[in-house]
Amino acid sequence: MSVYTKAADFLMMEIERYFLKNGTVSVALSGGNTPKYLYRELVSGYSDFGHWNDINFYFGDERAADADSEYNNYKTALKTFFEPLNIAEENVHRIPVGKESAEFCANEYSNIILKNNLADGFDIVILGMGPDSHVASIFPKNKDAIFTDRYYVSTPIPPREPLVGRITITMPFINRSGSIILVAEGPEKKKMFDRIISEGIRDDTEYPVSFLKTENTRFFVE
Repeated sequence: MSVYTKAADFLMMEIERYFLKNGTVSVALSGGNTPKYLYRELVSGYSDFGHWNDINFYFGDERAADADSEYNNYKTALKTFFEPLNIAEENVHRIPVGKESAEFCANEYSNIILKNNLADGFDIVILGMGPDSHVASIFPKNKDAIFTDRYYVSTPIPPREPLVGRITITMPFINRSGSIILVAEGPEKKKMFDRIISEGIRDDTEYPVSFLKTENTRFFVE
């Protein structure tokens, strides 16, 4: 069983739990490459789930690229997840990107969070992790996204492809979520994760993943 199958199964258990409790669920999706494989598992294994349109989907981060760009996280989700599962457009809350600055987009999305009564956090946040231990678009030493009372912030262009600015959920807002699911696959990521765990690294800006609240995070790293 792949790490993505395990993560998909756990995610659906959490969705069921929150749906039974509240009748609706808020889920923040990961950006980058991680969700492509997770979406595939969800589409192939859970297409008959009867409550897809009782879920409101948000995004943990977005690249400040045109909506039609191959780098746009929403576009990836639309083609590989939302459309195959016939998820209603009104259930998808995308981060606005385009002509405005990344900072403007971050503020606009924060306003959407407040308007939708999510200041206390999402029910579920899905995260990937990079080989440098970044999560969402919170890269090493990005104190502005780690020590803040904001919901979303803009980030500088990272030292990796694609070379575009980002809008990211902040670490404090991630940690307000009811359930955090982190998925990472590959030897470099596994080595980094194992090092952080074995050395007991906590709350170190060099390793953003070390700030996650472990009590409400489920890690799927292989």
